[in-house]
Amino acid sequence: MIDSGTVTSTASVTTDEFASGEVAYLLNNGVTNGTQVWYQTIGTDAYPVFDNTHMTVYAGTDCKGVAVYGNTQFTGTVHTYGDPSWSWTGYTSATATFTCTICNNYTETVNASITDATTSASCTDDGKIIYTASVTFNGTTYTNKQTVGLVATGHSYTVTACDWSSDYTSATLTLTCDNCSDEQPVVATEIESEVTTVAQCEDEGAVLYTAKGTYKNVEYTYSVTVASTATGHTFGSPEIVWASDNTATATVACSECGAIEPLEVTVTSSTDSYGNTIYILNVKYNCEIYTSEQKVEAVKTTTSNSDIYTTLSHIQASYTGVQAAIAKANSLNPDDYENFSAVTEAIEAVDWSLSALNQKQVNAYAEAIEEAIENLVPVETVDITEETIEVVDPVEAGDTDSE
Repeated sequence: MIDSGTVTSTASVTTDEFASGEVAYLLNNGVTNGTQVWYQTIGTDAYPVFDNTHMTVYAGTDCKGVAVYGNTQFTGTVHTYGDPSWSWTGYTSATATFTCTICNNYTETVNASITDATTSASCTDDGKIIYTASVTFNGTTYTNKQTVGLVATGHSYTVTACDWSSDYTSATLTLTCDNCSDEQPVVATEIESEVTTVAQCEDEGAVLYTAKGTYKNVEYTYSVTVASTATGHTFGSPEIVWASDNTATATVACSECGAIEPLEVTVTSSTDSYGNTIYILNVKYNCEIYTSEQKVEAVKTTTSNSDIYTTLSHIQASYTGVQAAIAKANSLNPDDYENFSAVTEAIEAVDWSLSALNQKQVNAYAEAIEEAIENLVPVETVDITEETIEVVDPVEAGDTDSE
């Protein structure tokens, strides 16, 4: 509060003139060394204040000679700037050029600092990079932004699974996006197979199956190796070998790998009417009976007829021929022949207790059975599909009883 003084003149002052600091500067008569009475922080204080914690007001002249006021000392002509114009070099550097809005000639260029913020593009959504240039000029910060669009990347699929049919003739691929885990099923349009390891008799092989499918014009493949079953041996007919001691072995050999497998054999012996020993081998293989005989001739000695008779009377006759003939008969169906009873009678007539003295009789049994088989008459079948039945008119046939 002013207690006393003399008012020599008055003037009308606008609120803008108060706010600009002009009134504070005039009240201080241009004193700015800290001994002045009035203070004002321009932009904050609407009017001059007595509080020296506020800022000193300085005066200067702009580029057209007009007084200007501020809280910092003016070192030369004062220019007034608006928003800058910006110049970018790529997206790595930029400058801000400030032009005086009063004289429109004076400019100042300031290098900007660059920052960026990225919103990444996804498989389905676009992204962007925002580059921000920033400068501080006359206590004010100015920014300018440049935005670069990022196109959606699209999915990047990899085959992660494959569902095969049991026989590997069809398959469905599962595609999984490497970026977002999106999955797409794709039915294979082509199946390829390649034998990578050939199966052996006892060893498994391997087959490489490859499924191919197309999704959005891109081909995808998936391969799997599958074991193939061992082929097993391919054996031929048994090979029979007699030893010097009249024992025998039978083996079969694989035509593919040469592996040899022994077979179980049965060897029996009998003596014929001449005293020779007949060894007979039987081996069963693949549901078939294979036989082999070996005869060991009797040692000839000088004996009396009575001794020979006695010897032969104790030796059983050889029924090999009879057995073969009976086996032949057993292979036939009796219902297919009109006179199969003749074969049955010939078989039933065999006396199985005869000795070697009666070998001729035993041989005759075999011949009788063979002969009965040869004389078999097949059963005739009547085909009536083409039989014509003639209908006779009774009148034409002379049957007068029908009148």
